[in-house]
Amino acid sequence: LPAHIQAFLLQPSILERLCGPLCDAVLGLEADGADTTDAAYSQLLLREIEQRNLFLVALDDERRWYRYHQLFADVLRERLARGVARADIAQLHRRAGQWFERHNLHAEAFRHALAAQDWELATRLVEHASSATVLGTMQHHQTLRSWLEALPEQIVRERPRLCLLRARLALLTDVAQASEWARHAEQALESAAPPEATASTRGEIAALRTGLAASQGAAAEAIQHAQQALADLDAANSGVRSEVMGYLARAYLMQHDPGRAAKAFAEMARLARRGGGDTGTFVPEANLAFLQRLQGQPFLASQTCQRSLEQAAARGAGMAPDAAWVLAARADLLREANDLDAALACASDAVARARQLAVPNLSLLCTLVLARVHAARGDAAQALALAGEPRVLGEQFRVVALQPILQAFEAQLAIQSGNLAAAAALAGAESALPQTARYWISPIMVTYSHEHLAIAAAQVLLAQNRASADARHLQLARELIEPLAAYAEREKLPWLRAKSLVLEALADAARGDVPRALALLSEALELAAAHGFVRVLLDEGAPIAALLTELAHAGDARSAAHATALLAAL
Repeated sequence: LPAHIQAFLLQPSILERLCGPLCDAVLGLEADGADTTDAAYSQLLLREIEQRNLFLVALDDERRWYRYHQLFADVLRERLARGVARADIAQLHRRAGQWFERHNLHAEAFRHALAAQDWELATRLVEHASSATVLGTMQHHQTLRSWLEALPEQIVRERPRLCLLRARLALLTDVAQASEWARHAEQALESAAPPEATASTRGEIAALRTGLAASQGAAAEAIQHAQQALADLDAANSGVRSEVMGYLARAYLMQHDPGRAAKAFAEMARLARRGGGDTGTFVPEANLAFLQRLQGQPFLASQTCQRSLEQAAARGAGMAPDAAWVLAARADLLREANDLDAALACASDAVARARQLAVPNLSLLCTLVLARVHAARGDAAQALALAGEPRVLGEQFRVVALQPILQAFEAQLAIQSGNLAAAAALAGAESALPQTARYWISPIMVTYSHEHLAIAAAQVLLAQNRASADARHLQLARELIEPLAAYAEREKLPWLRAKSLVLEALADAARGDVPRALALLSEALELAAAHGFVRVLLDEGAPIAALLTELAHAGDARSAAHATALLAAL
């Protein structure tokens, strides 16, 4: 080889891929850190080497990016390691990392920063990546976690913001580890020099403490930390402020205060929108819609979904995969209104978008919503097949709270399929109502705990009574329904109150008290009609059809009209 080519090839061998400006940077040929042009020294040499058919593979049609043949690269790297001092090799990696950083190629920049042990560059890259999004994808979280774990722990512990990031990532899966890193963040902040030792950084630590308290069920403590965080955070820090409002909404839900929770979710969405995030509004708006539905306001919930999707479209984010959150909420509202074709289309869209993102909670939600739509359409087999997917995801990602809800849903599907033995095994014979208290952390979880977990055992017992006429099943069912009705009344939950009336009516009809059954059914119809609920009755299938037929003939004009309309839907 010509001497000038031999001299050129060695130092850029640290690179996985190379181009002229990058090689100039590694060789120290840049002027004041500025990129050279395609006519620069390295680019001309790369073209000459390629024309000689020597050791290079072009990676693009423009002949801008190349890589060495693997065996040749290995030989050069071995020679570099033997003949060049470690400090000089580190300098090559440092130059490469800085070039990649300037060109927003952060993954490659980080690899070279590690190779150079340039911790300032490495930490700067991690902090930049962490600020890219508050509600990032699971893949984004995994990248950040792997980068942090690649840094020496002492380097992380010395920097409050890196400690905060480790804590926030741990909060997704390991509360104890998140709490430990929160303590490290506080310790690092005490010894940090400006600009890190600021009120805003204290505010971010308080925001983290809010999330920790909320995840541990300490509502009052979460609210206290949230107030401190909002006082300390910069007004412009919309991302973390939005996150705090999400935790605050969760704390209010724990206190069974849906009104304040709804305001917090709305503010969370507003802050996310102000922060410029095209997709950060979907999670709070979906939660707000579920919460409005829980309060018996499905029409308002539908407006929330419609407005969210319209605003996203206006921002150019209408086709974003994250819109699956709101589409799932909308599909479930359409299902309850018995608009099943529209619900199926909407739920299918939500599932398709969710599959583009590696976010387990979103996949769980969308698949469950689609399964519920299929169940409402009478396709219990398809619903059961779909229900298996969230069960596997829930086990894989340790979403433990969801498993009893899915099991209760499968019990309801077994009733629909006529497999009472399986239904009884899945649902058990005891009320799951006390368990629903732990689901007051998310409007989505509360909704499904009511529509599946709280009622499945009573539904199984009623089905068993219909099959065997065993009065014991009927008595046990009534013992489960009565506290359910009282709970729904106390918590002001119109859907659950209507469902408890329907179940009580079915129990009274089964024991022969048809007049009382019709009175209860009439009350349930009034409540359902006032709130726009339909599936709350229709999901009981043939048994409720018999009572509706009776009411259509024997009830007052208003009840008869409601009953006739529902029979037509059946």
